[in-house]
Amino acid sequence: MAAEECDRASGEIFDARQIRPGRVVMTPMIGGDKMSGGDNAMHHTTHDTMDESAYDELLDRGYVTVRAADQHISVSFDTREAAVITALLPQAGELLSTFDRIRADATAFLWNWGAEGDGSEDERLGFLRDMRPTTLVVLGSGEFAVHYEEVSEDLFLDGYWPAVHFSTERAPVSVTVEA
Repeated sequence: MAAEECDRASGEIFDARQIRPGRVVMTPMIGGDKMSGGDNAMHHTTHDTMDESAYDELLDRGYVTVRAADQHISVSFDTREAAVITALLPQAGELLSTFDRIRADATAFLWNWGAEGDGSEDERLGFLRDMRPTTLVVLGSGEFAVHYEEVSEDLFLDGYWPAVHFSTERAPVSVTVEA
């Protein structure tokens, strides 16, 4: 399947359990590594609607990978309860539809959080350009977090990554270091 077929308005798949006809949902293979990006890491499933098998797969895996703001992003929830996830799908779609702005805000907040004051303007611009979040975690409270799981060991020790947490008003409020 061509990469172009994965380029779709990611927010569309989250509208009240509906996927527009011909849209592609990317989900990891059983035993595959969702972050590796290798040929065996993903298989593509096309659904006309979010049928029970697609919805069950989302619930079983706990996440779905979509394309937003010119990148692939995994979307997960802070629960595995079907009713709560269903209620959160429109919120996830809204967040993904503005993910370019969310990514920019999160990355700038992360730079300011970790900057030691001796970085040049070129370093700052390079950081803002190159840092790419990998996961969006949607919380039932209306808050959400953006994780950067693929970061250079120059920035974080191997196995650790930053997460920028947002308020219900979509403002970044804190950074945590995850493992």
